[in-house]
Amino acid sequence: MSVLVIGGGYAGIKAVLDRAATDDAVYFVVSTPNLGGLFARLHAVEGKPPGDILSPLIQRLKEHEKVQVFTNSTIERINKDDHGFAVSIRKKPIRIDETRCDSCGECWKICPVKPPDRCNEWLVTRNAVYAPEEALSYAIERETPFCQATCPVGLDVRGYVGLIADGKFREAYELVREKVPFPGVLGRVCMHLCEDRCKRSLVDEPISIARLKRFIADYVYEQGEALKPEPVPSTRGKKVAIIGAGPAGLTAAHDLKLLGYAVTVFEKLPVAGGMMAACIPRYRLPRPVLEREIECIKALGVEIRTNEEITKDKFEALRTTYDAVFISVGAQGSMKLRIPGEDLEGVIPGVEFLRDIGLGKAVKIGKRVAVVGGGNVAIDAARCALRLGSDVFIVYRRSRAEMPASKEELEALEAEGIQIIFLANPTKILGTNRVEKLECVRMELGPPDETGRRSPVPVKGSEFSIDVDTVIPAIGQVSDLRFLEGCGVETPKGRQISTSECCKTSVEGIFAGGDAASGPATVIEAIAAGKRAALAIHEYLSGEKGPDFKVASELNLAEYEEREKLKLSKDYFPLKALEQHERVKMPEHRVAERIKTFDEVELGYDEAMAIEEANRCLSCRKCIGCGICAEICPKDAIEYNQIEEQMDLKVDQIIFVVELEEKVPKREYLYQNVLTQMEFERLLSESGPYGGLILRPYDGDIPRKIAFIQEEEDAYAPFAFRYLVEEAKSANERGIDASIFAKRIYEDTGDIPALTIGALRIIEVAETRNLRVAYTIEGGKEGKGREEKEEEFEMVVLSSGFSVPEHGKEIARLIGLKPEELRGRMPSLEVELVKTEKDGVFIAV
Repeated sequence: MSVLVIGGGYAGIKAVLDRAATDDAVYFVVSTPNLGGLFARLHAVEGKPPGDILSPLIQRLKEHEKVQVFTNSTIERINKDDHGFAVSIRKKPIRIDETRCDSCGECWKICPVKPPDRCNEWLVTRNAVYAPEEALSYAIERETPFCQATCPVGLDVRGYVGLIADGKFREAYELVREKVPFPGVLGRVCMHLCEDRCKRSLVDEPISIARLKRFIADYVYEQGEALKPEPVPSTRGKKVAIIGAGPAGLTAAHDLKLLGYAVTVFEKLPVAGGMMAACIPRYRLPRPVLEREIECIKALGVEIRTNEEITKDKFEALRTTYDAVFISVGAQGSMKLRIPGEDLEGVIPGVEFLRDIGLGKAVKIGKRVAVVGGGNVAIDAARCALRLGSDVFIVYRRSRAEMPASKEELEALEAEGIQIIFLANPTKILGTNRVEKLECVRMELGPPDETGRRSPVPVKGSEFSIDVDTVIPAIGQVSDLRFLEGCGVETPKGRQISTSECCKTSVEGIFAGGDAASGPATVIEAIAAGKRAALAIHEYLSGEKGPDFKVASELNLAEYEEREKLKLSKDYFPLKALEQHERVKMPEHRVAERIKTFDEVELGYDEAMAIEEANRCLSCRKCIGCGICAEICPKDAIEYNQIEEQMDLKVDQIIFVVELEEKVPKREYLYQNVLTQMEFERLLSESGPYGGLILRPYDGDIPRKIAFIQEEEDAYAPFAFRYLVEEAKSANERGIDASIFAKRIYEDTGDIPALTIGALRIIEVAETRNLRVAYTIEGGKEGKGREEKEEEFEMVVLSSGFSVPEHGKEIARLIGLKPEELRGRMPSLEVELVKTEKDGVFIAV
């Protein structure tokens, strides 16, 4: 008999040892590097320290020949058949060999990096090499940072920013070039989603990640260090045609050439680069920057044929001549306003306007120009029209908050004096033969649409008109897919190509990506599509599955980020040493000068500025790979390059231990001296952040009066209340005045005063960071009415409740459990296995 036990803590460990004692082969899967779970994080369970209970059990686990433990692992798949369960496990790296590590602690003593300590509820920092409580070995925290996990291509942001901080500019450039062929382009035009997730923003401002990328690209070129790559021979004997030389097409060409394929790119414009060359203005992206990066792609041996428009006949010829075709034609057509007068002379579609400027054509516009739209194309069109000498304004039907344009571009536009008329929508273009007026109606925001954006609604009787001689619609782009008609490739409504996640179309051997498949997107998203397509084409032509370029995060971002953001936003005293340091300002041409020319606005960082900015990085979520722990380890147990492992098991039974997780607390938690139950449990623990001392996280003072509050009433509230009482008693034993406030008193609180309350508010006292707790007591004095009271405390412990975590629900779904069978358990020494309706599956309760 073989058994899979999923979930740690006392219940999981006991289930493993009980089954191993019957000579069953037992596989133990735990999602964290430690085995103790919620049980190990408490200060006491039934009066005993958790470590005293768990340590001997874990030692038995390590020594038992029938037990195999998979720490830091997740369940990927569970399939049931007549012979049991086929289970797929993904073991994430802890970067230390558990079989060799004897927990001597030498690595921990010397580690220089101190990320926030998640095991201690983010109350303090810890070394990147650390000893998880009740674990088989030490572990190295090198989780994928949120910036890298957010990047569509998984760029090692922390890696290249760290190299810049060390002055290793060439190495930083090469690290970026391993993933993308356009570091200089991305350094200027990337939407930098990574910066939105940068944890430095919780201190002051996010790292200028994109600008640092621009710096290294410019630096290596100016220093003559950006050498063209050597040609790569076409060793595969296969040919790939790529239609469209934009970011998706050129990236796919680059990656496929490196894999040994013969690649030809067909581009209908006279220049390669797609929208990067034709539609992003030179003041944002100088053409020499783009051209030198395209030259590096050509140097590999990629053939780029410009002025080659693909018709239906040419497309059929490509299908028969090449082994695979990738369609990446972009979205270079403008959507129409669909209002009267749109055909008048003086109406110029936004993409066409930008393309003509980008290709160096003579562009004639009037003196008074209206640009319609709120995206980056509209912003670019307006700023270009200004540089052509026109008086420009933008008409946008929503408010500023709904504008999809990037914050930086919007700020630059406003700095250049361009007005935006918000909550206005064109209804008619007036004029005799050519544009003379733009008629509009005022709008107001109604309920949100399917995307979550509030829908604009016309205000009756609010029509107005503006004198203009040019209108530039920039409300969206579409792809021209007429060359695909009749070939079998699905193009719903003719607007974009239907593809799978790996860029496959409905026709074998034809792939598509970028704007043609996704609709208008960003340059970095197009690059990611090109990389996905290259991997899919490689697998199609060779049968080989290439490594995924997107790094999987060791954490579920949606599940952990809100919690971590809340924790790190509090100014805890152990973290106060972190100095405020605003981002290094990017030098720019003065407004009065730049609006007269298409020269690049931003001038770039110099070496000192780049190093200063890179040094603002918090090195969050991972070690920096300095290697000193590996040098000092006496057991040679450090495996810095340890990678994920995928393992498949066959088992007869499954025991599922559903440990609960503390809910993300309410807004009152943001007050500095309001703690969650689990934070307070760590304060009480001798292995906690302050060695068992109860200290106010904000200033390190010992509180004299603490309020313990429970407002949540759910299925697990009685258990949470029991722990709240124990916490209050522990505080009281240390000479602290403790009081309990709850919607319901579930059990006797002994000597601790407890009040049943109605409404409750917590107010922070700015001068002292104390908390005023205002509450109502139903019945009041003599049982009549409602009595309102207010008390001041130096600390509040807030019971926000417990719930089954999302990964627990996902495992239950994989097993096939019914929702009502999913029962979480609070830490306890009593364990019972309950048989579920799913044959061979048990739940620990």
